[in-house]
Amino acid sequence: MSDDVRRDNATYLFEREKSRTFFHCEGWWTGFFTILAALKARTGNPLKLPVYSVCSHNYFTRTGEDLDLGFATTANTATNVRWNKVFAPEEFRDTARMPQQDIDVSGLMPDIVVRDITTKRVVLIEVKTIGSSAKQNMQPYETIETKLRNLSWNAKLFYLVSAGHEPDSDCGLFREYKSRVLLWEDVFEAVADSPLANVFEESLAPYRRCLTSVSCPSCT
Repeated sequence: MSDDVRRDNATYLFEREKSRTFFHCEGWWTGFFTILAALKARTGNPLKLPVYSVCSHNYFTRTGEDLDLGFATTANTATNVRWNKVFAPEEFRDTARMPQQDIDVSGLMPDIVVRDITTKRVVLIEVKTIGSSAKQNMQPYETIETKLRNLSWNAKLFYLVSAGHEPDSDCGLFREYKSRVLLWEDVFEAVADSPLANVFEESLAPYRRCLTSVSCPSCT
């Protein structure tokens, strides 16, 4: 990402005190996100986040799609759970039944799964904060999404990153896979009108200023 895009974004919050490695721990932020989604759904103000793609200049560009997590509850949301626990055994057997040349997904642990069995809707979110690439499990997660769709599930995979996401090489992968990207800066925007804003010792406002300039100037 160019320096102007990186200014005042969530990456600076995640790295502001590198000696406090627990502060930008992905597990902490994953739990925080799921609590926010469930809380906002419960209070009738669902979490709705714009979806981005990555353009040829490595900028995040809005697609016009939104992720609406109004169906998220504490009962249907799981974090870091093995894939074979996400669905009933018979459903999992179908999901894991792949040709020999395909990637084995049985041991994967998605960061966030929001699943509605009644409507057969499932949202998968891979969470990234700082210093961790999305490359390792990108192909397996894409495989899961495809398999679920083949089984008549409305399945969508998202990557939750900062506008200053590192490493930069991930942007090329997001573009190659036509990945749906969510930004932490939009999450911070949603936090502002929730009780969870009081969790932080400082305002999150400075870390979402980049939202006004995140789009690629060459593509707009």
